[in-house]
Amino acid sequence: FAFLVVRSRRKMQARSARPARPLVGLCVAFLAARFCTVELELFVSPQAQPSETSRRQALIASGLLATQGAPAQAFQKFETDKNELVQAPANEKSGVPGYLFQKPAGFKRLANVIDPTGFVFRNTQDTYFTFATRAEARPNASIEFTPDDFINDYRSKFVNATGSSFNLISGGGSKPNRIDESLGVKYYEVEYVVRTQLGFSFDSLKTLHFITTFAASKDAVNIMNCQALDDKWDEDGATLRKVAESFTVTG
Repeated sequence: FAFLVVRSRRKMQARSARPARPLVGLCVAFLAARFCTVELELFVSPQAQPSETSRRQALIASGLLATQGAPAQAFQKFETDKNELVQAPANEKSGVPGYLFQKPAGFKRLANVIDPTGFVFRNTQDTYFTFATRAEARPNASIEFTPDDFINDYRSKFVNATGSSFNLISGGGSKPNRIDESLGVKYYEVEYVVRTQLGFSFDSLKTLHFITTFAASKDAVNIMNCQALDDKWDEDGATLRKVAESFTVTG
């Protein structure tokens, strides 16, 4: 699986100059942050040195670029104050199927520098109230994929030793939450809460509530990740759940 790590601009530039490593997974989660520069970092192959991998496994920061994400001027336009159906076409070159979901009113699209083909929407009143999508090719995903690797990875990262915690509310295992028999797509939903430091000030310890939906098709996994502050979940959770439930692979 892939994850996001805090990294300085200098290190980001140095890292981009290195040759790409073999991928073994996909992007999974996006945490909101206001003070961090972020970069998508992928798990390397099993042959990589563990010490090198561990240095890259810093706490997850932000896939949503709460302060650095500029409005997505070059992309399809959306009206912030309206409910809209968002449709992403299939990427035939990479073998990733298309998908759709419902965007609620009050969310503005941002540029997604991590995956320009994906979507990032942020609430205009709350930078932590966000959702994002990503898709990546993965052979035999409909047969081999489960969210357990993702769950186990988060359990190992967000622990007391790092001043963080991970609480799984629901999800995991090989049984999907829903199945599209006609397209052979299995949907796995994972709901969880992460408490972690998102910045450098004394008040940057935040507790975030997530719903992450993985849609495993024949040779790809599409991901919808929704998040809000845990102490606002009673207010925001219903909206994000509707977004997650509307997330559908179209083939």
